[in-house]
Amino acid sequence: MPFRTRPMALAIVLLSPASLLSASAWSADAQPFAGGGAARKPASGASQDGSPGFRLPARISADRIEGTTDKEVLASGRAEIRRGEVYIGADTLRYSSESEEVQARGNVLIERPGASLSGPALRYRMNNGTGEFEKPRYSLSRTRTGTTTVITGHGSAELMEFRSEERFHLKDATFTTCKPGTEGWYLKVGELDLDMMRDTGVARNASLYFLDTRLLYAPWLSFSLNNERKSGFLPPHLGSTSQGGPEAAIPYYLNIAPNMDFTLLGRYMQKRGAQANGEFRYLEPSYAGTFRFEVLPDDKILNRQRSALTLTHNYVSGNLVGGLNVNKVSDDNYFRDLSSRINLTAQTNLLREGFLGYNGSWWDNGTYGATLRVQKFQTLQDPNSPVVTPYARTPQVALNAVRQDLRGMDLNVNGEYVD
Repeated sequence: MPFRTRPMALAIVLLSPASLLSASAWSADAQPFAGGGAARKPASGASQDGSPGFRLPARISADRIEGTTDKEVLASGRAEIRRGEVYIGADTLRYSSESEEVQARGNVLIERPGASLSGPALRYRMNNGTGEFEKPRYSLSRTRTGTTTVITGHGSAELMEFRSEERFHLKDATFTTCKPGTEGWYLKVGELDLDMMRDTGVARNASLYFLDTRLLYAPWLSFSLNNERKSGFLPPHLGSTSQGGPEAAIPYYLNIAPNMDFTLLGRYMQKRGAQANGEFRYLEPSYAGTFRFEVLPDDKILNRQRSALTLTHNYVSGNLVGGLNVNKVSDDNYFRDLSSRINLTAQTNLLREGFLGYNGSWWDNGTYGATLRVQKFQTLQDPNSPVVTPYARTPQVALNAVRQDLRGMDLNVNGEYVD
């Protein structure tokens, strides 16, 4: 029924014709009246706070409000509506009590936990947080559970759909996690899905820009919103070498665990064929290491398999330290034929080493140490410029002891055996 002029809680009510209230406020649900009047029965259904059978009241204020209390209200002139933690302000608002939908036009601003958006037109359902916003500028944020880390992102779009409290779909949009005013890096996308609960973004027809210069185009792109590592394809590599010809490589990154990952690279060289490369990394409190490999199953020029591997491992636990550094290639010309890095093409001696050391203390401020090492090299010979193979140490045993201020003298003892 039309509004009737009567005193309302927390509102200034002025007499007005028919269904018009001037400079007023109106509560759409559970509105108690002054003088001990009974409140209107709340509508059934779950509320935003999860309690069944109760809806949080929607409170509207504006220069002009008209409509029917249990159906639809039109507010114009500095119009605002609040419900729980959701605020919407606009030049005009239309609110339906039955559907709990707000339609806002003109200088629209919506603020809710984790989101602030502005634009010309909005349609929004207060009961489930769904709707759509035309041409918005948006800022999204969320604090990760159990931490103080705040995930932020902002940009603009031709259209933004609210699919839930934490999920958004944008069309013809930009997105960046840079601070406002310093947007060095940003994405331009045809479509963008943001899931703030899962901390992921998925873009289609995406271009990556740096200082307004496009660096990368991808028809499909998945990325993390919280700066953590995420499994997926990395940008491809394109190039050409005199020995391999034009080539292309596509890396895939696998986030195995917070302290462990693996990158697989598929590489194709026109003259040489397909090659598989991999890098496995691990990190533990007392040790860490990296294993890299390259395999060319069938070199189209030499008609044979070629390969390379590198293993580095370091160990520290109390007084004990150790390490491995092993490098190997299948032939002397491997780097000259297959590497695209100048520093590797000039490499001649590949280290193969393992060591174990122990350090301790003795006699007050004295210290001692012992090291066992095995060291060899793989020497890559160039027929036009042969080199001398370095001496191997198989093994090397080193001992040392230091004692300062021993009756006015410093004691320093070193011993070494090398075969």
